[in-house]
Amino acid sequence: MRLATWKFAALFLALGMMLPTAALGSAPPASYVLPGERVFPEGVAVLSGPGYFYVSSTEDGTIFRGQLDEPQAEVFLPGGQDGRTTAVGLGVDPERNILYVSGGDTGMVWAYDLRTRALLAQGANDYETTFINDVTITPDGSAYFTDSMQPVIYRLSGAETGNGEFEEWLDLEGTAVPFQEGFNVNGIVSTPDGSALIVVHSSTGTLYHIDVEDQTVQQIDLGGATVQAGDGLVLRGDLLHVVQNALGQITTVRLNPNMLSGAVWSVFADPNFRTPTTAAVLGDRLLVVNAQFSARQGTPELPFSVSSIPIWQLNRVGIQ
Repeated sequence: MRLATWKFAALFLALGMMLPTAALGSAPPASYVLPGERVFPEGVAVLSGPGYFYVSSTEDGTIFRGQLDEPQAEVFLPGGQDGRTTAVGLGVDPERNILYVSGGDTGMVWAYDLRTRALLAQGANDYETTFINDVTITPDGSAYFTDSMQPVIYRLSGAETGNGEFEEWLDLEGTAVPFQEGFNVNGIVSTPDGSALIVVHSSTGTLYHIDVEDQTVQQIDLGGATVQAGDGLVLRGDLLHVVQNALGQITTVRLNPNMLSGAVWSVFADPNFRTPTTAAVLGDRLLVVNAQFSARQGTPELPFSVSSIPIWQLNRVGIQ
């Protein structure tokens, strides 16, 4: 029996050595290249089924598409189309195959069919000063957008019908969310059931819980901790990953069941981060956008990239 087992193991090892790498499975790239010398990317969203991810350019509004196993992304939507001269936050509705795009200081938003690349809906505010920043989608197909320069949460609904309605869904003035000079509310994420939204205030480093039904806004109690320079948000179960752009790190908060309180679980930084802004989960990887905003007036490090981090690395308690 021992001899037979040894022979079987030797045969299995020999066969394994003869198989090509693809048959055995290989790790995806550690980063993805975004073509162009002035990309300054910001948003990322994923379509898990086919393994696609989408990245926005703040420089000219280009939307790139990449695949998990391919090292370089390609242009999906050229910049400048439909008034899209810049693009910030991105969100994907996988049920309806729609890509939502935030338009930053243009005050515009767009919804595109991911299969045909056709424009399904768009909207615009009439503020002179605005920065529509991030977006999240709830299960009913509504897309909610933050404005970092105005105390407003917008909603675009019905995009899949071709007759989307863009509205100011919530006025944050008079709520628990402070409004001040500089950047205010930034990242936004929906709970899986769509009953609540979580937003981060970049300047104060505070998190807020918004009840979708009654629009009640409450600060999430982190026991005195803050997530300063909070940008993109990723919610996985009870773990909220907060990308902190100016700090070059990701802080993970473990939320309590009601999501009104929590505690810092871990802090993760990667030497390849270059002003990380937003993130999204694809497979067992966290894709993190390297915006390089600090190099906008200088010479950016080429190529622009999206880092790919094994998600387990963020789940180690207390890492620094």
